[in-house]
Amino acid sequence: MIIIYRMVIKSFLLSFIISILLFMMIVELLDIFSNLWRYINNNVPFLSILKVALFYAPKCIFYAIPIATLFSVSYTLGSMFAKNELIAIFGSGISIYKLTLPLIICGLTISVLTFIFHENIVTNTFHKKNQLTARLLRTEIKFNNDNITVMNSNREIIYNADFYNDTTETLTNLMVLDRSENRSVPTRIDCKQAVWDVVNLRWILLDCRKYFFNQNENKYNLETVQKIEDPKYDLKPSTFRKVVNNIEEMNVNDATEWIDNLKKAGISHRIQLIEYYKRFSFPLTSLIVAIIASSVGGSFRKNIVIMSLLTSLLLAAGYYIMQMILSLLARLGYIPPLAGAWGSFIVFFFLSIVLLKYAKT
Repeated sequence: MIIIYRMVIKSFLLSFIISILLFMMIVELLDIFSNLWRYINNNVPFLSILKVALFYAPKCIFYAIPIATLFSVSYTLGSMFAKNELIAIFGSGISIYKLTLPLIICGLTISVLTFIFHENIVTNTFHKKNQLTARLLRTEIKFNNDNITVMNSNREIIYNADFYNDTTETLTNLMVLDRSENRSVPTRIDCKQAVWDVVNLRWILLDCRKYFFNQNENKYNLETVQKIEDPKYDLKPSTFRKVVNNIEEMNVNDATEWIDNLKKAGISHRIQLIEYYKRFSFPLTSLIVAIIASSVGGSFRKNIVIMSLLTSLLLAAGYYIMQMILSLLARLGYIPPLAGAWGSFIVFFFLSIVLLKYAKT
């Protein structure tokens, strides 16, 4: 069995490397040609385009890995069938489960390595690629925001501002609803401007009108205050920014912290949560396709290479289409974000088990 396993793994790895390069080139070229007219209009140098492509290469590899795994497993088993090697193997009493075990282990190993590769390399290079592309195409993102309503982590202080200037870290026409002392009778502060104190890490409220409840008179009183400096008004300026962060540019720790901040601030984070869950489900695609391809790879007797490639593309398309549909339903709120990210994985995982159980031997 060791000799057979060695032969299977060698054939798989050779096909896998070639497939990775092929599918990576396809994804890379699609990105280049989709932005080609923008590069031409902005007179972007050829070397700068190559630099963008270099930064995008790890992301292309990340996208290509599941498809390459599917094709490589299908081709490995298909070529063994075409050479009558499977007939001899099955005739000697070796089952399809034993034969495909190294391929499935390879799929699992590739899934784990894909996750590690994404967290340590892809997120960083993809961020650099987006920054460089934005600079070359003159489409830098601004974080200024308007009509903002957020709250602090314990939901006791609510902030509402007409405009946030990220360059100066100031808020215009800010209204603060403070329920930290009494939730049933909050204090309201209206100020024309608030400036972030970078030394004491808190907001300085300027030109304010303070409405507070007077217990003795049992009514609200108005007080005019030129400046209010209170340590409890310490919500970070980044909370008021326009939500343009791309979770694909963050590693797991940064993404977790960012989503947690969105939750605390009361900002919608459904889309970010879907992408966060997909961070874990997508790398496992290689395991699923390895099992599926192990079930159907030896089913073709003619045109092995063409049929293997066609099957690979059809199954990959089915997986991605289902993933897109479930993600869309999750974004619209019809299903939970967890189901949107993991639904296609669960369905295709059980499908792969069924196919493997009834595979031809």
